[in-house]
Amino acid sequence: MSIVIYLGGNGPELFPADIVIDRISKVIAADSGIELAQKHGVKVDCLIGDMDSASEEAIEKAQKDGVEIFLFNRDKDLTDFELAIEEAKKYEADELIIIGGGGQRTDHLISNLAVLAGETTAQYKVGAYFENEIIKVCRENQPYELELEVGTQFSLVPINGKAIGVTSTGTKWDLTDATLEPSSALGISNTALVGKITVQISGGTLLVFQQI
Repeated sequence: MSIVIYLGGNGPELFPADIVIDRISKVIAADSGIELAQKHGVKVDCLIGDMDSASEEAIEKAQKDGVEIFLFNRDKDLTDFELAIEEAKKYEADELIIIGGGGQRTDHLISNLAVLAGETTAQYKVGAYFENEIIKVCRENQPYELELEVGTQFSLVPINGKAIGVTSTGTKWDLTDATLEPSSALGISNTALVGKITVQISGGTLLVFQQI
């Protein structure tokens, strides 16, 4: 099953068509992520955060819609995204889908990407949908097959340390048992040569960025 977390910031104009709705068990909105969820017409189960960025109108609509609201003090150790992940862990799921979170302050964006690919999400298969790109988290024993149009650009970016044993097929520049260092841009701007590419690693964590 999947759990969807809506974040504040830019997201896709419409609910992503490739998400399997029947697999979704819970939808959680972190603070102003409620606004994007409402724009998509998605029923939210709970709204969590310090509510320092969600509009009063969005919060009032959530209350009228019967959304469970968990309000936290602004002076807290965890971000609203981290609180949403902790809430997600209360439910049975093997996939975590993030919608929104793009176009933010750079410090927020880097922090969210680090959390997205960190130990706190290690139990899940993780994907994120920003406004113009899809991000997949690739870990050891978690290979990805991506169905892309021929010519689609994508990038492989190590995060939280180096990614080792990186192997990709179906790409303009295939990699075989490569090591991608966080201080190198070796995996940037590759191209799909066939309709389905594969990416796998043997250690570390890799972000796969697909432009849409």
